[in-house]
Amino acid sequence: MGEASGAASAPGCIHRRTGGLTPPRSPSPFVAPTPYRKQYVRGTALRLLGWWGLASTMARLSRMTTTMRGLFITGTDTGVGKTHIACAIVRELREAGNHVGVFKPACSGATIDENGYPHWNDIDRLRDALGREVADHQLCSQRFLAPLAPPVAARTEGRQVEWESILHGFEAWQRDCDILVIEGAGGLLCPLTDNATMADLAAKSLFPLVIVARLGLGTINHTLLTVEVARQRGLRIAGLVFNEPTPTEEVLVASNPQEVAARCDVPILAICRHQTEGVGRVNESLRLDWWNLAGVP
Repeated sequence: MGEASGAASAPGCIHRRTGGLTPPRSPSPFVAPTPYRKQYVRGTALRLLGWWGLASTMARLSRMTTTMRGLFITGTDTGVGKTHIACAIVRELREAGNHVGVFKPACSGATIDENGYPHWNDIDRLRDALGREVADHQLCSQRFLAPLAPPVAARTEGRQVEWESILHGFEAWQRDCDILVIEGAGGLLCPLTDNATMADLAAKSLFPLVIVARLGLGTINHTLLTVEVARQRGLRIAGLVFNEPTPTEEVLVASNPQEVAARCDVPILAICRHQTEGVGRVNESLRLDWWNLAGVP
């Protein structure tokens, strides 16, 4: 006698039906067992909303960056003089008659004044180079007190780096400048959020890199590593700027650029000696054409 019609059977068994053996139906991956269906549907909805939000965010950033010229200033390390070089580039662009914007996605390490208000040296210097009053949040949307990598500094304050806030910062400058100078924090692989690095932001911006390298011992390795990471990620490189944040032995000043040039074909844009203002080549007064170096995204 066959089984009664509609009788339940154990998962994985073979059902006898007229015409042969047929395997049981596989459970749909989109249907949860009844006791857990409510939680399953809620979790699936949240995941879908998360994916939609991420896709929407990336699309917004892509739409925004394709209409603006810009340069992304990165470094081979922290303390190599990125802010010094970024400020000089901003000033030279302004003097050439361009309407310039400047943006730092995240800044950590503040000093507290006598009234208890925090100040970030990098932000103050970038504002001074811009030559007009711009609020801290427009220059840098994510600011933290501790001198640590942005996501680490954020956690000390019970916060997270907000990617959406960084995107809003970009969008504001698109409406208010012809060319945007972005100064990253640390090097290309410095963490920006819990999941993204400065290299990820550089890739989304589509801006060519200006890599600032410190004149001194160890810079050959650091510079070549930075160039290699940039190329592996498909980032355009406008060129290298060797900077001397502290006085350096003359043999290193001469040999660093030569050794790097012999090992990679990235142009050396400038060699900036200690306590100099411009970003022209060493012993030359000719200024660089930053507008054309920025190119068109």
